[in-house]
Amino acid sequence: MADSGDYLQQYQKNGYAVIPNFLSNDEISEMKAAMASLMDKMDPKQHSTHVFHLDDKTIKSRDDYFLTSNDKIRYFFEPDAVDDQGNLKVRKEHSVNKVGHALAWLEPAFKKVSFSQKVKDVCAKLGQKDPRLAQSMYIFKNPGIGQQVNTHQDSSFLYIDPPSHLVGFWFALEDATVENGCLYFIPGSQTGNYQTNRVLGNDQEVKLALLKSTSYASSCSTAPESLYSQSESVTGKPHNDQRR
Repeated sequence: MADSGDYLQQYQKNGYAVIPNFLSNDEISEMKAAMASLMDKMDPKQHSTHVFHLDDKTIKSRDDYFLTSNDKIRYFFEPDAVDDQGNLKVRKEHSVNKVGHALAWLEPAFKKVSFSQKVKDVCAKLGQKDPRLAQSMYIFKNPGIGQQVNTHQDSSFLYIDPPSHLVGFWFALEDATVENGCLYFIPGSQTGNYQTNRVLGNDQEVKLALLKSTSYASSCSTAPESLYSQSESVTGKPHNDQRR
């Protein structure tokens, strides 16, 4: 793994940091195998009417199936993968946009990485005092299908105050290149204005809402879980109540 001073300087300057070889080959293989097993067992008839749309105008992607997925493993399909009755139009393994949002709690291979010491070490180096894992998901980039992901800030989806306290870990389980669709960042964009509004609601009512941390916690059936036990902090000293 890269020297901590290198990625800390990157993160402070650019708003992101690249840490080469963070995951071992075994960890990558275990997570991919776990997802392959989940996909093999998944019955499309139970999930395929739940399509994940990336445009804000489509409210169906924010139905109860989506909004109550924080403590479950659920499957969200590509719009072009299913017909109006939920029947698959492509192979099952190519039909899903993402799986979320509690893989880190419910699937051992993902929990092992998410709560690993090296993840804790990165959080500590970035100044996190009591980090809480709010969600985890596996995003597919299958060939020949999919939607364009527009420019966005993650803090507009998972709103906390201040937004700078939100840290995301993105793991490339396949080689990600410019040619096959890698992740893009705008260096320094963390110092600009933050988006604070997201469209939430249903077919009868659409609201612009600020997802304050208090309302988020009260609406979730499972509150975000700390990366540390009640008696453990990032320095090994007794737990304190400063949360980020």
